[in-house]
Amino acid sequence: MRSRISPIAVAVVVIGAAVTLVAADDIKPSNNHSADSNLEGSNSASSAPVGDDEQVLRAACTAYCDAVNKGDLDAVIGMWADDADFVADNGERIQGRDALKKMFAQHLQTMKGKTHCYEITSLRMIAPGVALEDGVATLAGGNAGESMPGTRYTALWKRNGDRWQICSVRDLGEAPAGRKRTSPLKGLNWLLGDWHSESADVEVQLSVVQTLDDSFIKQTYDVKPKNGEAFTVVTLIGWDPTSEQIRSWYFDSQGGFGDGFWAQDGNSWSVSSTGAIADGRLGTATNSWKFVDDNSIVWQATNRQLEGVPMPEMEVKFSRAQGTAKVNGPPVEPEGKSTN
Repeated sequence: MRSRISPIAVAVVVIGAAVTLVAADDIKPSNNHSADSNLEGSNSASSAPVGDDEQVLRAACTAYCDAVNKGDLDAVIGMWADDADFVADNGERIQGRDALKKMFAQHLQTMKGKTHCYEITSLRMIAPGVALEDGVATLAGGNAGESMPGTRYTALWKRNGDRWQICSVRDLGEAPAGRKRTSPLKGLNWLLGDWHSESADVEVQLSVVQTLDDSFIKQTYDVKPKNGEAFTVVTLIGWDPTSEQIRSWYFDSQGGFGDGFWAQDGNSWSVSSTGAIADGRLGTATNSWKFVDDNSIVWQATNRQLEGVPMPEMEVKFSRAQGTAKVNGPPVEPEGKSTN
C-alpha cells in the first residue's frame, strides 16, 4: 500500500518541477485559487499553443535578430505586421510593410559584414496577446574600432494567430555611456538566507545561497515529515544565455528532476516548470515565488498536471529564520544579460 505524504511535503518536493510523488487522491487541495500568473518573456515565431506565449515570443525575438544578421530581407519583413511603424530618434516615422521593406533593403546592404545584437532589458506581457520589449541594440564590425554605441529601443509585439509580429518600434537614442549591466539574478536576492515552514504534518528548512562565483543561486530544501522518511531537494537557479532567460534545474533525493523558466511580475516570479518523478511520470505546472516582506515569502503552484491529469493548487508560506542575514527590499527588474 502506498504511504501518504502531507500536502506541504508534496508541495516542497515539487518546487523545482511542480510534479508530485503521489497520485491526485493522495493530497488535499489548498484554499488558494489564485489566477494564472502573468508571464513575461517569450520564444519562436512558429506554431505553438497560446499557453506557450512566453517561450514563443522570446524565440521570435531571437529569430528576428538571426534574420537581420543573415541579411534575409523577406524573413525580417515577415515578422512585421502589415500596418507596423518605426519611429526614429529624430521623430521620422516609417509606416507599412512596403515602406519598411524599402528601409530595410537599404539598411541590410550597408550592414554587410557587421553583427547586430539586441540586448533585451525587459520583456513583459501587458495584455493577452500583447507584449512590450525594451532593450539596447548594438552593431559591431570586424574589429573593436568599428563598434558603435548602443541604441535604446522599445518594441510592441502582438500575437497574430499562432505567430508573434512586431507592430511598432521606437528608437530612443544612444544608451548612456558607461552603462553597466546588472546580473539578472539580482532580482532574486531577496530569496537569499535561511527560511522555515512548519505545520502539524511536516517541517521544512530552506537554505538559499549564491554559489559558483555567484553565477547561480542554490536552494536546498530539507523536508522532515512528522510521519515518513525525510528527503532533500536541491535547485540551481541561473541565467540561460541560449534563451536569454532565468532558468532553474532541480533534483531530489528520491530520484526526481526537472527544470523551469522564470519571469517577473511585480513582486512575484512565475516559473513555467516541467519534470519527472522517480517512477518516470511527467508533470508540468506554473510555480510562483512572492515577496511579502523581508521576513516572509510565499510559494504557490497552479496549473499542475501529472501525466495530463489536473492536480490541486498548493501554497507554502516561509518565514526567515531568526538571526540570518537578509537582503532588504522587493524584487528588482533585471537589466541586461548576466556578466557572470
